[in-house]
Amino acid sequence: VTSEGSFQLRLTQLVNDGGVTESGLCCSGPSFPNCIEQCRTSIRVCLKHFQATVDPSGPCTFGSYKSPVIGGNSFAPENTSYIRRHPTVFDFTFRWPGSFSMIVDVLHEVNTETPILISRLIVSNSHVTTQPRSDPTWITPAPFTKHGVELHYSYRIVCKEYLYGGDCAKHCHPRDDIFGHFSCDEQGNKVCHPGWTNDDNGAYCTSPVCSKGCDTERGSCRRPNECVCKVGWKGKLCNECATMPGCVHGTCDQRFQCNCNPGWGGSYCNQDLNYCTNHHPCFNGGICSNTGHGSFTCTCVPGYIGRRCQFKISACSPNPCHNDGECISSVDTCLRFTADGYECKCKNNFYGSLCERTHVTCYDSPCNNGGLCVPQKDKYMCRCTQQWKGYNCEERVDPCSPNLCLNGGICSVRNNIPKCECRDGFAGRFCNVNTQCVNNLCLNGGSCLTRSQGFQCTCPPGYKGRLCGKLDNCFSSSCLHDESCPMLENRRSCICKFLFTATSCE
Repeated sequence: VTSEGSFQLRLTQLVNDGGVTESGLCCSGPSFPNCIEQCRTSIRVCLKHFQATVDPSGPCTFGSYKSPVIGGNSFAPENTSYIRRHPTVFDFTFRWPGSFSMIVDVLHEVNTETPILISRLIVSNSHVTTQPRSDPTWITPAPFTKHGVELHYSYRIVCKEYLYGGDCAKHCHPRDDIFGHFSCDEQGNKVCHPGWTNDDNGAYCTSPVCSKGCDTERGSCRRPNECVCKVGWKGKLCNECATMPGCVHGTCDQRFQCNCNPGWGGSYCNQDLNYCTNHHPCFNGGICSNTGHGSFTCTCVPGYIGRRCQFKISACSPNPCHNDGECISSVDTCLRFTADGYECKCKNNFYGSLCERTHVTCYDSPCNNGGLCVPQKDKYMCRCTQQWKGYNCEERVDPCSPNLCLNGGICSVRNNIPKCECRDGFAGRFCNVNTQCVNNLCLNGGSCLTRSQGFQCTCPPGYKGRLCGKLDNCFSSSCLHDESCPMLENRRSCICKFLFTATSCE
């Protein structure tokens, strides 16, 4: 893993009220304390590997920095143009060793000459570790004071993003994808997201935490809080066995069993051994008896019939009443009934439980409208004329029922005789004669054909149109393939269709 981080130096205050250099002379030239002008102060920093005895002349192995003039005698560097490089940052791309040496020179800049040293700060720390990027604290030693010059400073070592540890060599990059589901704490340790944990082969939080209570031997999960059952198991927690595929009426103690419920048999528990108990097929109090696999018989109580006793027997079917008597069943009314459950409502002067008797005879002339009375045993019979019907010839016969007229003709009665009013094109007593072609309207020798919606003319050669009244100009032309033949330049020419050419479109 590549180590990366930065050493950060912050100079907070420089105090040089006398305006003197390290040698005790004024920056302006005259001897102290008669310093008149301000010093022209700059900063030079050299950061290197740890040295028990620091050599200021050696190379700056960790980096160096030299500022321009940023102030006078006393000032806060962070309030000057130095702010553009404040704090001073030295990036490193190696494993942080945990120690360093630093030289900070406060200089007086002289035009065209080597800067004059005002004060030199030397710091060596053999045990300093990094700190998290989120930690805002700085290491702040006591102010450095020498020859009346005081320098306030602080520093820290910070790893770059996703790097942690005292040497910035521990990598932790938060992620939430197929390669891991974790964040990082301040020490760079992976912290699994809720619902995820580490598997046996790594520490990237790639194993989902299944639903609470999920039987991990019979189920698994690909996402948190789910429980996907293995083959042969079911239920929310995969703790229920699944029956054999195809098992209809059975249960299981172990997966792929099919233990039949009472009344069922067969390998798949699909053979009904007790159809009556399982299905209750008989209605209306019928008694069910099992007669084999999936079969039964119903013994119906009185008054019901059918394979399932689903039909109620009507006492009026068939009608027991004679002489057009009306049968009324006990199911249809609350009147008093005979022991047979019905009552006959008699007509035409008949009486008796079945309307089988009458006290009227032919002597009483019961037949109306010219009907002839014929004596019968215990009754009579009327032979009605053509215009009347009914037991006593009391109903008039409708000559137009059913309709005698064909082809849409309308039937009407005139003097008790049915007459047909035919629509156009038809004639005859029953409108059964088609007259559409009687007066042939087809011209030029055309043949007339009758149709249900009118007539049609079949035209002879050379003519066309509905009545064959138009000349067929192309009949005698030599144009082939049904091409058109208009008159062009006083002669008839062929206009050919696609794929046909030449004079006659051949």
